[in-house]
Amino acid sequence: MSTSMAMSRSFPAKRESGVSLIELMVALVIAGLITLGIIQIFVGSKVAYQVQEGLSRIQENGRFSLQYLEHNARLAGYMGCGNDLARVPPNNPATANYPYDTRFRNHLVANGSTPPSYLRFQRPIEGFNANAVPVDQPLAVGGTGDWTPKLPDSLDGKAVKGSDVLILRIFGEESTPVTSQFTNAGSFTVADVNFVKANGIYGIENCGATPTYGFSEIFEAATSAAGAITAPLGGDNVLVVPSATSLTWNNGIGFSSPVGSPVNASVHEVRYLAFYVGLRTQEDGTTKVPALFVQHFTSAGGVDLTDDELADGIENMQLLFGRDTSVPRDDTVDDFKTADAFATGTAEAQDAAWQQVISVRVGLLARSPDSNSGTSHN
Repeated sequence: MSTSMAMSRSFPAKRESGVSLIELMVALVIAGLITLGIIQIFVGSKVAYQVQEGLSRIQENGRFSLQYLEHNARLAGYMGCGNDLARVPPNNPATANYPYDTRFRNHLVANGSTPPSYLRFQRPIEGFNANAVPVDQPLAVGGTGDWTPKLPDSLDGKAVKGSDVLILRIFGEESTPVTSQFTNAGSFTVADVNFVKANGIYGIENCGATPTYGFSEIFEAATSAAGAITAPLGGDNVLVVPSATSLTWNNGIGFSSPVGSPVNASVHEVRYLAFYVGLRTQEDGTTKVPALFVQHFTSAGGVDLTDDELADGIENMQLLFGRDTSVPRDDTVDDFKTADAFATGTAEAQDAAWQQVISVRVGLLARSPDSNSGTSHN
């Protein structure tokens, strides 16, 4: 008899694979913390970048504005060889009809009339002190009466209230030599035929030995062809001196031109620069932001004015003017005054007062053009 034996194999029980709900929640918490940390790092880096970008823009705009102002302010009073209006003794000190130094002549305004601000070149530097405005008042442009003295009409409704205004009237550094004497018709020629444009405003300086201190005269070129310049004569070709006798071009220009030598005179471009803080409309058409502007003669020539933006983010400008009141002058600042201290007396007295200015302190308040969530920096 045979028997059979059944054999059986036992296998271990198979466990379910995966994570528990608790493990999943812990993983999610850890992942969330890591994500929050990354976001915080990203936000912090973005804020730091915005702050650094804003500071860079502030520094760039501030540095450019100050350098531009400094460069042009150094030229204030420069009239070529008839340099520095306040230094040159007058031609006729005993003549009551000549309150100005007659070595400087302005041919742009009729005799006895008051020249507009942009033509008053016997006042090479001038400031306007902003009247006080309420604290935290939004930036807004003002009228001429919001400054002391009153702003020129050409700046009405353009400058921001509470910010000072600076005007410079200067001879440009570049020039071209005069190559001929004046004719009776007031014509002369220059070396660079492209330098002088018709209807442009220019100054001519005489560097000759006679008279000792030289002459400077400002005129508008009526025509310019192949280097031949014609200055307007007649009613506009006169001194800006009350009750003075009208003088034409061939009356005492004082060129020194010995036989065999060239005429010792040059022609410079004349510049009127009015610096002020204004408001610029952004691309959205509604938001206005502050910027530093300059008003000047148009490139087309003549006495028409235009305004250009120099630097954005300039919110306020404050000025102090250093005076040399010593007699004779010693090139040392005796005191600093705000512009309203010069706004007394006749226009001629104010001219003399502004000619005492030998230094100007400029303070600018700048802000970044874009806001950020970091700390504000001005």
